[in-house]
Amino acid sequence: MPKKAAQDWEVLEQELYAAGVEPAEVEAESRRLLAEARGHQLAEVREQSGPAPRWRLTTGPGN
Repeated sequence: MPKKAAQDWEVLEQELYAAGVEPAEVEAESRRLLAEARGHQLAEVREQSGPAPRWRLTTGPGN
C-alpha cells in the first residue's frame, strides 16, 4: 500500500468526523492500525534476517 501524504490523512480524518465518528474512536483505531503495521514490519524483518542465533547461557562452573 502506498504511503499517504499528511494532507490525505487530514482529509480522511475530517470525512470521518463529518460521518459522525467520535474523535476518540478515530484516535484509538489509528493507534491500533499503526501497531498492526509495526508488527507486520517486524515480522518481515525477522523473516528476512533468518533464524535467530541460539545462545547457550551458563550460570557457573559445571553447566
